[in-house]
Amino acid sequence: MSKYKLLFLGQGINAAKTLELLNREPSLKISFCAPRMNNNSWFDEGILAKKCDELGIEKIKSNDMNSAEFISIVKEKKIDLIVNLGHHQLFKKFLIKSAKFGILNYHPGLLPYGRGSGAVVGEIMNGVSEIGRTCHLVDKHFDRGLVVKQEKFNISENNTLREVSKTLQVDIDIFIRDSVLNVFNGKVDKSENNYLGFGRYYPKFVVGDDCIDWNSTSVNIHNKIRARVDEKYSVFYTKDLTKYLVTKSELAHEIDEYISVNGQVIDRTENGVLVKTSDTAVWINEIVDPKTNKKSIPKFKIGTCFQTINISDFIAILQKLKKDSNNDISG
Repeated sequence: MSKYKLLFLGQGINAAKTLELLNREPSLKISFCAPRMNNNSWFDEGILAKKCDELGIEKIKSNDMNSAEFISIVKEKKIDLIVNLGHHQLFKKFLIKSAKFGILNYHPGLLPYGRGSGAVVGEIMNGVSEIGRTCHLVDKHFDRGLVVKQEKFNISENNTLREVSKTLQVDIDIFIRDSVLNVFNGKVDKSENNYLGFGRYYPKFVVGDDCIDWNSTSVNIHNKIRARVDEKYSVFYTKDLTKYLVTKSELAHEIDEYISVNGQVIDRTENGVLVKTSDTAVWINEIVDPKTNKKSIPKFKIGTCFQTINISDFIAILQKLKKDSNNDISG
């Protein structure tokens, strides 16, 4: 029996685990693998490349999957399906068309609501009650195309990025293996409503995006904090511009909405401080102390006020003032 020929792209432990499972599938053959690269080095310190060597799978070094040279290799080897797990490059139409069935991409999000490299963070920030993962046949847009398989998981208002990411990685190899087999077994719904629309797109972080805006709502602030745990902690500043990182927060459901000074500490217990927001207040339960660089329970006095201006905007203002001052002197 002839086997379907696969090209595998990706990086990291999950990609290595998935490659191994696909390699054991009787109806599939991994023709070659192209681990993600960073210039001339492996992006994942060689994790996927070592798995290729262990399994006896040919690997190819390439920094550009869309290059004419790489596409010619795909065509020469008569690849049926390209499978991608973690190779963060926008695949263009010539590469997509180089394989008989196109490119199957794994994405940690319920597409199209959760597109982009910041999808998991973005969905938590939006307070979704369901998170999920998708395998889809790509088109020329990021995280769009035709849905092949999706799985959903319920999350609570307190689940952190760490917890959600761990959930999405359970049996990821089986999820992708089953998606690949769905493509070849004709189990893909090609009706119009199964093609991905724009949905919600979350690009990479931008400068200042980690700063807490105390003029925002309690829910938005809490979601921002829990969405960044272990990836890029949320930041706030005291009036003297001392920087603190927030590692844990909690919604104060007992507080009614009222107007006061946003960013001001209005209560304190042995578990942290309660900070006024635009609507109610949010508990800050754990921070990184800038003096010790260790996690601790905040002990700010009641009445303490935190900066409500985005620090990146504040720095821009200072730079402009400095520039204007230098121009006055030179003039």
